Amino acid sequence: MNMKEYNLTINGNSIFVMESQFIGKSAIVFIHGNSLSSECFRGLFDSSLSKMYRLIAFDFPGHGKSSRSVNPEQDYTFLGMVKTLKEVIAELNLEDYILVGHSLGGHIAIQASTQLFSKGLVTYGTPPLAIPPAIQEAFIMRQELMQMFTPEITPEQIHSVGVAFSDNRESQNLIAAEIAKADPLVRAFIGKSIMENAFIADEIVTINEAPFPVLVMLGEKDGMISRKYFESATLHNLWENKIHLLKDAGHCGMMESEGEFGRALDEYVENV
Repeated sequence: MNMKEYNLTINGNSIFVMESQFIGKSAIVFIHGNSLSSECFRGLFDSSLSKMYRLIAFDFPGHGKSSRSVNPEQDYTFLGMVKTLKEVIAELNLEDYILVGHSLGGHIAIQASTQLFSKGLVTYGTPPLAIPPAIQEAFIMRQELMQMFTPEITPEQIHSVGVAFSDNRESQNLIAAEIAKADPLVRAFIGKSIMENAFIADEIVTINEAPFPVLVMLGEKDGMISRKYFESATLHNLWENKIHLLKDAGHCGMMESEGEFGRALDEYVENV
């Protein structure tokens, strides 16, 4: 694996970054989900993508190998995470890049895209939310989803979330390990942000008005997201005019169907 790992200091927080060492301008920036980390994308750094693009993944404060926030009430919110993403991109002097967000990371990518100059936008497992957000319609309100917004959860509950996110044992173990590692306050403040509708932009409008088609992916076995919601959402600016479904994938397709995920991403970047 030809990559490097390092830390940036942003707003008093130590931010872990991993980056492929492909020499080229085009970059793909991966944005992880709630209580997860850049580890969810590590397999892609050992794929053919790393030989064609500059791959970058980082951990938000309170996640993975980054430090716990010195200002959690701000850093662990939608606004705070958008700010962190923008500052990582600025620190790395990125100009030619695509944003790729998973789950909550997809929402962060959509929200940040109104303030950045990315060349493309990709989401996985992210139902785009209007204002006010139709949370009940977009998500399947199961116990495991609720636990992702509960500060203190037991090892048994963490295991249940891993199983709900993926059928793959290796993926389940990674998911559980990252959730256990995350600052419990992350889930508290993210949940508060959602309850207070602390969004920056209408995500459906943002996708439809983007200056490029948006690649929206979803796992056929995703038990967290409502397929009916995607079908009913008025999304007019999708790449290839469709939602891209990954077979045999649940909520973490970049791990469960790494090859299919990577191929779709490569085709999108090549054509947008």
